[in-house]
Amino acid sequence: MTKGEYEVAAVDEDKIDPKNVPWWTSSRLGLAVLGFLGFINVYALRVNMSVAIVCMVNRTAIKASSDDNTSSAARSEGCGYMTDINGTTSSEFEDGELVWDKTIQGLILGSFFWGYLVTQIPGGWVATKFGGKRVYGWSMLVATLLTFITPIAAQTSYIFLIVIRIILGVCSGVCFPAMHALWGQWAPPGERSKLVGFTYAGAQVGNVVTFPIAGLLCKYGFAGGWPSIFYVLGILNFIWVIIWLLLVSDSPSTHRRISKIERDYILQTTSNTMHKEAGKNGLYSALPYIVFWVTINFAGWLADMLSKKCWSIGLTRKSLNTFGKVTPAIMLVALGYVDCTMPVVAIVILILGVSLTGFQYSGWVVNHVDIAPPYAGILFGIGNSIASVTGFVSPVIVGVITQDSQTREQWQIVFYIAASFYIFGAIFFVIFGSGDLQSWASQEVKEAEEQTFSIEMDVVKNGNLSKDDSSLVS
Repeated sequence: MTKGEYEVAAVDEDKIDPKNVPWWTSSRLGLAVLGFLGFINVYALRVNMSVAIVCMVNRTAIKASSDDNTSSAARSEGCGYMTDINGTTSSEFEDGELVWDKTIQGLILGSFFWGYLVTQIPGGWVATKFGGKRVYGWSMLVATLLTFITPIAAQTSYIFLIVIRIILGVCSGVCFPAMHALWGQWAPPGERSKLVGFTYAGAQVGNVVTFPIAGLLCKYGFAGGWPSIFYVLGILNFIWVIIWLLLVSDSPSTHRRISKIERDYILQTTSNTMHKEAGKNGLYSALPYIVFWVTINFAGWLADMLSKKCWSIGLTRKSLNTFGKVTPAIMLVALGYVDCTMPVVAIVILILGVSLTGFQYSGWVVNHVDIAPPYAGILFGIGNSIASVTGFVSPVIVGVITQDSQTREQWQIVFYIAASFYIFGAIFFVIFGSGDLQSWASQEVKEAEEQTFSIEMDVVKNGNLSKDDSSLVS
């Protein structure tokens, strides 16, 4: 192939029929599967403490040492309190050895988000500069080591544990921006929604599998029960890290096993974007995320179909994003009017409220890759850093509103506040959102394509990459 022939192939999408490009055996699908498994681990390491802490603390000692102003009569009259014949609260799990009051437990559970917030924007910049593969893989390797030492930290000092959780949040905070940076290189425009949606659906599957598995390990696991949660999840994450570092590449140009037709197809389509523009409780907790996972994948398929056949990318993103925000807002408000005599109704509303937010993954979540592929990781980091503030602000607000007694009226206020944020986000995105490649990102795309083309020519001529060229495309 001459240089002129190759250049035409590199910019003319019609030269490759998408029907001839492999899908089930493709490298981009392989990246999506590995990313999916990676986000299962990200969320497993994130939420494991929520289950483990139930088994870690000695609730009997805490209750004996606390000054609880709520009378036993008030407890017996409220919904959700189960007492045995001696009047003590029953529990599915035995007491642990750690005497942490509610304040300490709240600090431990919220400390993850302190670190998570810090690395959102830097994570996007680092992933863009050094490659999403390395940033994602090495951060998860550090997260594995931190998970292994979590039991030691907890038994040493709760302050030590908080430090570990903060650093774990720092490591987890770079994962979404790093994956976004990878998809900026790998995702053809017509497949972005389903590839990105499937990848991030792993986060919800992580919730689904972690709650019941951690609940079982908490009760029946080795090393005293709850420590086995961190050891088992740490081992699984370590296996994934090794596979990730061995098989993933930062771009199609540097992938060793990708077929030529798939590599050229990805380069052509991305180029044309610029040219055109615990036990039973654990299972109940997991239910919304099971439906969430199905919703994310359905929304991804629907978004790609709509944008190909009848709607513009901008209209598709705004429509699905609006549905994924307004509908859950309605479900939240409705949930506030359900009392404890209607558990089935509450569960159904909760499942719908959580799962339908999955439409947002084909809305604002993937939108960074639409408007500025070279900066997708940085943009996602900026947005997610702002959003992650709610991780430690929300518990404080809820605590202030419900500090006297957790009545239904107080929780209605909480749900109204949450719903108002949903509605505001939907309206803001409709007004200011776009599905078009932005002018300030176009030049970066063009320069990257020219650089990639130059390196591809060297590969055609010499049959390999020089060390300097390899660093440029990585």
